Amino acid sequence: MKWPIAVLLALTFGSARAEQCLVEHCHDGDTCTLRCGVGSDAVRRIKVRLHCIDAPEVSQEPWGKWSARALRHYAPAGASVELEALKEDRYRRTVGVLRSNGATLNLEMVRQGFAAVFEKYCVDRSYYDAQAQAKAAGRGIWAAPGGQQRPWEWRHRN
Repeated sequence: MKWPIAVLLALTFGSARAEQCLVEHCHDGDTCTLRCGVGSDAVRRIKVRLHCIDAPEVSQEPWGKWSARALRHYAPAGASVELEALKEDRYRRTVGVLRSNGATLNLEMVRQGFAAVFEKYCVDRSYYDAQAQAKAAGRGIWAAPGGQQRPWEWRHRN
């Protein structure tokens, strides 16, 4: 029997409703470890890869460190965030959307120029619009025309 993908995702991750979690640490500009289920008997440590974005690698100077610092500013250790889990990636990380104080952190990282849209995995037009605005304004990784290399291109070459 073939199951529709939406049903499989719902069975695997529940509905697309957000779960309150605490930030343990943000490793770089697109990956954080969270503690979810705090205050219950089912506290879980979850490594989350932010959906739709690809931030520069930490060793991708100077943007990687800027990007990591930016995400840590938006989601500092100990902060409460909402996690909307979407799926699991091949590295067994939860791919999801993080929200804090009414802001979608994934989108904010792109809007401020600290991450690029991960075109291979993103169909949400708002991310592309935010990236176009960041590029036009020369924010973050788009500050030096021609100086920015998309993270997936940099990883492929290095």
